[in-house]
Amino acid sequence: MNTNGRSATKRPSTAEARELVTSGTGVTRMLALKDVEIPVSNTTDRLWLMEPTNDATTLQTTTTLTITTNVTAREFSSGTYSRSFRLDRIIFEPKAQ
Repeated sequence: MNTNGRSATKRPSTAEARELVTSGTGVTRMLALKDVEIPVSNTTDRLWLMEPTNDATTLQTTTTLTITTNVTAREFSSGTYSRSFRLDRIIFEPKAQ
């Protein structure tokens, strides 16, 4: 969500997307997106949950991260690419200003 409460989307450029092709036989560490701004987030931490007046069951989560593949039907049926992948972790690193 952006600061106005509307959904915000960021996708890699075509050139960046070409660099995101990996091998199924090894581990790959890659930068998927850079300069992504996340101006607001409605996540909580343990300190918030420790406050007796806060109730986690009433929270509505609106911050999500969606990851998709862009393998075409032709690429999939020919065996050129697969649509399945596994993620071990996603690391958000703050940008130095």
